[in-house]
This record gives sequence, structure tokens and C-alpha cells, in this order.
Amino acid sequence: MRKAPADPLVNLPPMLILFFLIAYLVAWLFFISAGLIADNTQLSALPLILIFIGAISPGLVAVSLTAIEKGGEGVKLLINKISFKDTSPGWYIFAVSFIALIKCLAAIVFFLLYNSWPQFGTTPWYLMLFGIALSMWVQAGEEIGWRGYALPLMSEKFGLAMSSILLGIIWAAWHLPLFYIRAADTFNQSCYK
Repeated sequence: MRKAPADPLVNLPPMLILFFLIAYLVAWLFFISAGLIADNTQLSALPLILIFIGAISPGLVAVSLTAIEKGGEGVKLLINKISFKDTSPGWYIFAVSFIALIKCLAAIVFFLLYNSWPQFGTTPWYLMLFGIALSMWVQAGEEIGWRGYALPLMSEKFGLAMSSILLGIIWAAWHLPLFYIRAADTFNQSCYK
């Protein structure tokens, strides 16, 4: 008699399940609080601070769970995953040119479809540089949790390709409250206008 194939969700590392539960709980608590405050008061800084804390919470949760499970040395290894010390200059060139190429291709496709160029922003370049420098730390706070902590654990069970897809779905759902919070920069972006 053949054995039924094992359910892939069985035997997931308990720390991975705990990571997802806590990451969602903490972030959504901060996100929803920001939404309630932003809609009911004139305080503009507090909702942004709450959104920021919620945004970096996957990294904070990952660091906390790593400290519990592997101690200080494990935390150091986790944090080192976002350092730039071993990154060759070629990867920086790729990162900058890839994004520019994608944006140019999107503009060309838009032009071919609508016979006009898309509307380009009017934000000054120095504000964009400031925004990039600021958002880099928010992104690092997220990604140390998603890609530094969760992806390696998931990859052991599902392989890198399937883990990337599953994590992408989990990550996207994690952002859902931000589409409904007026203080968030993603407010109403998922709605067709």
C-alpha cells in the first residue's frame, strides 16, 4: 500500500510559524493603530511613527527570535546579511541600471499603447535621494525578517523558487492594512481610479 504524500505544511519549523504570527500581529497592531489615529485626530507625526515601527517589525521579530534561538552570534550573522561589505561594485551597477531599464521599458510600453508618454513626477532629485536614504533603513527592517530570516527556513522545506512565491504572497498580504490608512504612502493605491 502506497503512503499518501506528506502535507508540505506539516513539520514546518516552529520558529518560522511563530515568526509569521508575531510579524503579522505586531505590524498590524501598529498599522491599524496608525489608521485609527490618522482618521480621528490632527496628529500627523504619530501615525507615521506607528507605520514606521510596523514596517520594521519583521526585522525586529526576526532579531528577537534569532536571539532566543541562537544567541548573540546568531543575531550578528542575521544582521550581517544586510551589510554591503562583501558586495561587488557590479551588483550596485546592476541594481541602478535594472530599475532604470524597467522604468524606461514601462514608459515605452505606455507610449506604444496610448500614443503619449506617461506623466513623470515633479519631485526634485535631492528629495528623491533623501527619500532613498531614509527608506533604505525601512526596507532593511522589513527584509531582514522576510528574506534574511523566513526565506532560508522556508527554502529548506520548499526549495528557493516555491519559497519565494509563497513568501511573496505572505509578504503582499502583510501590507494590506497600508492600503486603507490615509497616513500611509500606499493609501488607495490598489483601487482602480
